[in-house]
Amino acid sequence: MIGYDFDKTILSKDSTVEFYKFCLARTPRLWANLFYQAGIGIVFKLGFMKKTAYKEKMFSFLRHIKNVDKMMAEFWKKHEKYVNKFYFKTRRPDDVIISASPEFLLEPIVAKINPTATLIGSRVDKHTGEYTGLNCYGAEKVNRFVQVYGDIRLEAFFSDSMSDMPMFKLADKQYLVKKGQIERLDLFTRIIQGLD
Repeated sequence: MIGYDFDKTILSKDSTVEFYKFCLARTPRLWANLFYQAGIGIVFKLGFMKKTAYKEKMFSFLRHIKNVDKMMAEFWKKHEKYVNKFYFKTRRPDDVIISASPEFLLEPIVAKINPTATLIGSRVDKHTGEYTGLNCYGAEKVNRFVQVYGDIRLEAFFSDSMSDMPMFKLADKQYLVKKGQIERLDLFTRIIQGLD
């Protein structure tokens, strides 16, 4: 079994950021919400708000989208071209794709590129932006993985970010993805991070 992060790993872009921009361009009423979004972003960056609370407030823009499913269909029609080509060479039927992005947002594209893969993401209500549980990030990815699979190891894990070190530690091999290119984490990094 191989695990993958999604944003900037399988997809060359951040799906949440791109979806927000896509909705902003097609929903004029969201422009009135832009200062609010900027404000909560500053509060979060200054450390006065936890990540899940910030993400929940950020995703509140969904309340202004009349048909989220239609918007997502249009979004992925334009953005599926950003799926990195390496994934089509490495994918397997039992892949685990684990992401901080909302499950509802990734479900359509994951169903298309690997319909038998397991998707684990943040549980977000697509109509309100409200979260069930924590943002699926860092150590929370491991918690969610263990809930589904128990105490097993991955053959490999692919990510663009060292914030996925908790998931890297569950894998026998660790790969960084940068601009669609794959490189194995070097021995020094693996020793320093306690992977070897």
